[in-house]
Amino acid sequence: MNDANDEWDDDDRAIARALGANADADTGGADDELTDEYRQLLDDLTDEIPPRPDLEDDVVAAALARRPATVRSVEGPRRRTDRVRVAALVAAVAAAVVVVGLIVGDRSSGPSAPTAHVSLATVERADVAALLRRSGTRTGQFRPVLPTGGRVALGTDGTGIVYDLRTDASVSLGLVSRGGSTVIGPTRALGGAIGFVVDHPERVTAVDLIRNGATIGRAELTSS
Repeated sequence: MNDANDEWDDDDRAIARALGANADADTGGADDELTDEYRQLLDDLTDEIPPRPDLEDDVVAAALARRPATVRSVEGPRRRTDRVRVAALVAAVAAAVVVVGLIVGDRSSGPSAPTAHVSLATVERADVAALLRRSGTRTGQFRPVLPTGGRVALGTDGTGIVYDLRTDASVSLGLVSRGGSTVIGPTRALGGAIGFVVDHPERVTAVDLIRNGATIGRAELTSS
């Protein structure tokens, strides 16, 4: 009967070596370059935004449901446990990287440029309607009029929503002010909407829609 590690592919061995798997995990055939890539990924992570505590359990459950075991190991559950833990840790790493990219990846210029981050909360249509009803909310439509569509609303408390987007592609948002601009993202619209939060909304005069580093539309903000 085949050993459980015979099923490991190049990524499995590289991940195990990068994470310092214990000696009974056969990582001797791991590709050095691939292992270094995973080590670099781990080194780039910060402790500022740790994965949620139950992420590992959810990842393991999802992995077992999608890829059930087909070969029983002759050495018991220990090696299978090693591999599941490696997969869970790497999934947690990937989740943390996504969150860090959304919040820490902001780029600002100018001493008075506002700072901002993408909201991770799901935006409902009712949220858009409520923001549009608030006193002082400013709005704008992306121009030139794009196939992607899109409008933006920004409240006096710094709550902003880009809505009516018709694209699944990753986009970034540029918050334009007299002191410079702040770019947040990239991220994908959920239900055609992207929520964001600004610390000095009164400084924002327009919002850019950016794809692949190029501005494809600008919404000038006016009082609603």
